Amino acid sequence: MRVKIGKLTVVLWLIIVYLAAQLWIMFVYDKKKGTPRDLAGLELMDRASKSENLFFNFEGKNCFIPDDWLYPLCKYKVEWMRSSWQANKDCYVRRNRINPANDCSLLIFFSEVESWCPVLSWRKHLFQPNENRQWMRQRITRLWPDWSQAAKHLERNKPAFKERLVKNIFVYMGVYSQQKWLENAYSGAPLGEMVQWSDLIASLYVLGHNITVTTDRNEMKRFLGANADDRACARRLPQKAFDLIFVDYIGRMHIAFALGAMRQHYRCNYRILDSFGTEAEFNFAEYAFNDQKTKNPWAGADVHLRQIMTMFPHSPDNLFLGFVVDKAVAVETSTSNETLSVQKPIGLLYGKKAGYLRIDQTLIPDYVVNHGILKGDDLQKLLRKTKVTSQNPYMEIFVGEPHVYTINIDNLEAVKSTLKKIMSSQVRNLIVAKQ
Repeated sequence: MRVKIGKLTVVLWLIIVYLAAQLWIMFVYDKKKGTPRDLAGLELMDRASKSENLFFNFEGKNCFIPDDWLYPLCKYKVEWMRSSWQANKDCYVRRNRINPANDCSLLIFFSEVESWCPVLSWRKHLFQPNENRQWMRQRITRLWPDWSQAAKHLERNKPAFKERLVKNIFVYMGVYSQQKWLENAYSGAPLGEMVQWSDLIASLYVLGHNITVTTDRNEMKRFLGANADDRACARRLPQKAFDLIFVDYIGRMHIAFALGAMRQHYRCNYRILDSFGTEAEFNFAEYAFNDQKTKNPWAGADVHLRQIMTMFPHSPDNLFLGFVVDKAVAVETSTSNETLSVQKPIGLLYGKKAGYLRIDQTLIPDYVVNHGILKGDDLQKLLRKTKVTSQNPYMEIFVGEPHVYTINIDNLEAVKSTLKKIMSSQVRNLIVAKQ
């Protein structure tokens, strides 16, 4: 009996020694030596799928801290992590699998988890692109050199630009919660709003603000902290999640429904994109809802009229936001030998898609070339190829003066003399004159 107890005691002691050794390796030896177990999170790696292992595999890669003016704190963050990763080891090592001794690992974390550094070029192919936003992404990418140049110009010439406050901004494009609008960007969907949203996002980004963009109603609720218990009873909000919220009228209604009684906390933070503006009577809720003639579901926002931002300066009560246009082609460029060599005896006629108009005709001329929807720079290239510059040659040739004048608007003397001639003459109606 004594022998059996002795063997059991030995076994128990062996187990205790083994566990103590494992604990020492895990919490002391690894901490001193920096072994891969502690730094690479092998417990998680063992359970990872092949795609996950590929995602975290950066062996054989040489990574350098980029010197990018858009990410001025990238180098500081990497250096900080090298020395201070143990401050939150569970987050950095266990969850995000950071290896503090490997710059690739640090740059991946600070570019893909926290946005302090640009995404490494060889990592971009691992991300699944959102095809629904392809049109907006292409516009921002095409105009990015101009955005970058404009930001540098502001920083160089406007001292106050460097001292501006960084805001947390939420961009919720409610109209695109119906994905069909984005999916049909290349097949006839309205592009005007996409232009303005794209330019707004790009401008907020180059100004250095923290922006959160979504078209998903569930994501909107999560970002704003919508709670079903708050819909009927408001509560104090110690700190708002965002300083500004850019929405359209559909997005504002989504937010109001999601927040319920809490929606009043954000009423002054709204910036509503409305292409053609909103007049005062349609904004004032009491008037809009009591007037039986008003059936517009988007009326009654009850915000300051300057919170409504327009695409065109139609309403002086609202704030004109506008949109970006391509830079004008220099005169010397349009008349260069290279340009003249490709000019053709053609005219460029602007038109709308036939689906929006009724067209009566007896034939379709085979000489008409439809170029479809063109980007700004492609349109300018096409314009430079045309020798016929009048936009209405029929009126110029077959009607003519005194009903139609064709002048060079760059010749101010010709413009003045033509205007004086028009003002001093009495012209009969063309139809009456032909009878």
